[in-house]
Amino acid sequence: MTDAERRSLAEEWTALTQQTSVLRVWEDGRIKSVKEDFYDSFIIGKLAQLQKNRAASTFINCPRLIGEVIGHLEENIGDEYIEYRILELIRKGIFEMEGVPKGMRYFSVRLKSPCKFTS
Repeated sequence: MTDAERRSLAEEWTALTQQTSVLRVWEDGRIKSVKEDFYDSFIIGKLAQLQKNRAASTFINCPRLIGEVIGHLEENIGDEYIEYRILELIRKGIFEMEGVPKGMRYFSVRLKSPCKFTS
């Protein structure tokens, strides 16, 4: 690694440490700060796909949805973050929940009907 490359990386690290964002993604060869709801539409879309061939009243196990999301993301994001976003989507009224949200294996979700977020 050249001195210029090392300086560039050090400057990038300094800039990142001064940001207060919760989530960062790798985009165009650089680390980019994004809003914490960056993946919400992706999560909603995956739940819509899982529900597509099931009855509208069917709930999907949360670990199943989390696995589907993580399995199709190009980034390396932990299941805790995806579970957090699912709980936020429940709180916002986009998802409905069955069970107890004390851990991902204890609850299931479905899109609240009608959901304007599916495509």
